[in-house]
This record gives sequence, structure tokens and C-alpha cells, in this order.
Amino acid sequence: MKELESIIIRAGQPLHIECVAGSEIQIGNSKNIIHEIPSSQENETISTRDFPEGKYSVVVMKDDVIVSVQELTITPFFTKQTKEDFLREMIQKIEAVIDARLSGDEPALQQMSVKGNTFAYESLAVLNQLRDNYRRELSQIIMAKRKKEGISPISNIHIRLTR
Repeated sequence: MKELESIIIRAGQPLHIECVAGSEIQIGNSKNIIHEIPSSQENETISTRDFPEGKYSVVVMKDDVIVSVQELTITPFFTKQTKEDFLREMIQKIEAVIDARLSGDEPALQQMSVKGNTFAYESLAVLNQLRDNYRRELSQIIMAKRKKEGISPISNIHIRLTR
């Protein structure tokens, strides 16, 4: 059995599953099976228009033997991304570009595009400064959220000195 990388798609996007012709494909969770193909073609494409949002497993079987299992997350078509999630994603993408630059990846040296912003060649110093600014902004958002919940950034330490 092969455990594959998880898939996250929006409801309505096509789902591409790599399989051998004649395989059985089941998509579901512990409660029910939402889609089943008893005898598939090679590399099946499934419409997810009618799939409810949630977490599922995609199981591919051949001759009653499990060939692969893959996690599938269906997200709603219209979702609002929080600023915290946006900043985390930006930091992750900028770090990926910095890593590519440090490893000498040629396309990363020419041009990059992060969330719709295209940068012609930017130095590592500019990328580090951008990442640090996003980290600082994310830290402020997290601290404000914790303060609102009543969680103090300072924790009390109790010490008892005895002889």
C-alpha cells in the first residue's frame, strides 16, 4: 500500500486520480462513501461538484488489495482567508524562494511571483527584510489575539527559597 500526499481542492474542481485500468476507487470517510467507481479507466478524473465539504480518504484497490490511500480535503468554493493565514502562507513562500536562491536554483534567480506580486530579481537582503516584516506583523496579530482572550505574554514564576 502506498500512502500518497494529501490533496486540498475546492468543491467543483476536477479530482485527478492516478490508477491502473480496472481498479476500484472509493472516496469517503468513516460515516459514508460519497463516490465509488467499481472499474476505473487509467488515470481517472472525477467531478467534485456534488461533494460536500470535509475530509475524506481516496482508496484505490486492485483485486481486493489496497494499492494507495490518499487524504482529500474539499473546501467550500467561497472561503475567507484570515490575515494570519495569509501572512503564514506568504512567509512560507518567501522562505521557499530564499531556499531556492541559496541552493542555486536558476529560475528562482530570475523572477518570482508570490500571491500575485511579481518581483524581478530581488536580493537576499530584500527577501529577508520582507520575511521579517511579515513575521513581525504576524507576531503582533497573534499577541493581540492572545491579549483579547486574556492570555498574558508574561508568565509568573513562583520560587520558594529554603535553607
